[in-house]
Amino acid sequence: LTALGYRIARREREALMHLWRYVGLLVGVREDLLPRTFAEGLELAWMFNMTEKGPDDDSRALAAALLDAWSTGLPGRGGGLRGAIEGRFLTGFARFVLGRKASDALALPDDAWKWGPLALAPARASLEMVRLLVPGGRARAIRRGRAIIEEEVRLGLGDRTPSYQPG
Repeated sequence: LTALGYRIARREREALMHLWRYVGLLVGVREDLLPRTFAEGLELAWMFNMTEKGPDDDSRALAAALLDAWSTGLPGRGGGLRGAIEGRFLTGFARFVLGRKASDALALPDDAWKWGPLALAPARASLEMVRLLVPGGRARAIRRGRAIIEEEVRLGLGDRTPSYQPG
């Protein structure tokens, strides 16, 4: 997130680790495998990345399905140029986050879109400074973020009503 231009305070980083730890406990991860601090989380991430054998057939199938979905336009966008651009950006973002080795193993396209996240980082950093310096900036950013999430859910669901049936 820092490379993408976001400013994350130490307290926020530690809160994210606490959330990660809590979710891990809920899904059944052994407690001794969950980081207690941000520094511990970075260390565990490094160890995982150094020892991970790479994607399996299921991982490659999921990546192929995502590429296919992104290439045909995102839900609610009606396809077209906007959907195509968003799909290409998401593919580049995936390559940026995963890195060359994992991206190649997943057969993600290696093109200029991988630089998209870095190209937008200066604009994001500028917005982050406004958020930090302007009174009420954080509250406005939270409202905007929630509105974006709600719109994404609405677009993803279309006309369907969300439902959840516990197992």
